[in-house]
Amino acid sequence: MKSKYEYIMCNLNMISRLALMKNEEIIQKSIDELIEIIRYKEHTEDEIYILQREIDIVKMMINLYKIKRGNMFRAIIKTSYPDARVYIPKGMVVCFVENVFTHAFYGNKEIWELKLIVESAQDYCDIIIQDNGVGFETAKLDEDSNNYRSINNMICKVTKIGEITVKSTPCIGTKISIHLPI
Repeated sequence: MKSKYEYIMCNLNMISRLALMKNEEIIQKSIDELIEIIRYKEHTEDEIYILQREIDIVKMMINLYKIKRGNMFRAIIKTSYPDARVYIPKGMVVCFVENVFTHAFYGNKEIWELKLIVESAQDYCDIIIQDNGVGFETAKLDEDSNNYRSINNMICKVTKIGEITVKSTPCIGTKISIHLPI
């Protein structure tokens, strides 16, 4: 089982390698972003947040991951929501993106890709988190609940307020589609 500090330790290790390269500007930005991510994650999980705040945290996570992976990683973020006051359970998007970074991107692939698409209208908000990572058999979500605990917990939270679909194919990737009424 991974430590709850694994994400922090991996990023601090990456920042220490940056220090060897003596790139002060990137080091400072990385430390600031990591501090902001830690602050965000330390709040109570039952809180409701504005979607834009969650997207900002995800962008910081992506920045740190880009430093770690360089040209081997590409992120595509598309957002279109006219009402900036879309609220979601804290960590809803962060949880799935962190899961991508932790589990989906290993092995040999030319470029790892993460897509985050957020669209809303007056009465709904759709969020898609998609990767071209290792994928998994979705039946394992039910069969092996210990290894998929964070995803299963977030799926439960989402189903209380909206709909979620998880599609995944081993060696191809995963697509999580969330539909929330506003």
